[in-house]
Amino acid sequence: MALDELLVVTCIRHGMTAGNEQKAYIGWTDQPLSENGKKQLLDEREFYPEFPGLVVGSDLERCRETAALLYPNVPYVPMEEWRELYFGDWEGKTHEQLQHRQAYQSWLSEPLRMPAENGEDFQTFTHRVWKAWEQSVDKLLSQKGTHLVIMTHGGVLKLLASAFSSKKKGFWDWHFSPGEGIRWVHTLQTARSRQSCISYSAVPLMEKEDG
Repeated sequence: MALDELLVVTCIRHGMTAGNEQKAYIGWTDQPLSENGKKQLLDEREFYPEFPGLVVGSDLERCRETAALLYPNVPYVPMEEWRELYFGDWEGKTHEQLQHRQAYQSWLSEPLRMPAENGEDFQTFTHRVWKAWEQSVDKLLSQKGTHLVIMTHGGVLKLLASAFSSKKKGFWDWHFSPGEGIRWVHTLQTARSRQSCISYSAVPLMEKEDG
């Protein structure tokens, strides 16, 4: 594939879970979709991009279920590297439950430098996600595909969006609700070098494409 040929990458945050509804930290906690989460995905399924290539994503149940609902006839490639940040001792807990812990207050002040208690630091998380990105692009190309679909988590989407957007918004400037995501159009060169994409649009595809 030539460096100037186009790749489409659709990255979707999994649907709603009970933990999301409670606003709890559920990084590696393996929760299924809630009934509300399933209904939302099914109601909006027609607005997600059609699938012509490869579907990969987190090995956690909520991402597997999201893929099965949106792309029921497509094999899913689960990868641990596409998981959310691991929140350690804070898994399953809410802000209200944690707000009086000094370590939590320190993390809120410097979340990109301070890890959660017994959790994953941001540098390790970043390295893991970019490893998943490279492996997934390689797998797509090995199958001679041009459209990669990634089922993952909110923090992962923030990281990728902050790297690929031409607007150069920071990590914390992005927000993706359950079921939302983004579709990037890359050349092979920009995908390989983690440069700004050619264009992007919101997923589900209900908004005007932005460059």
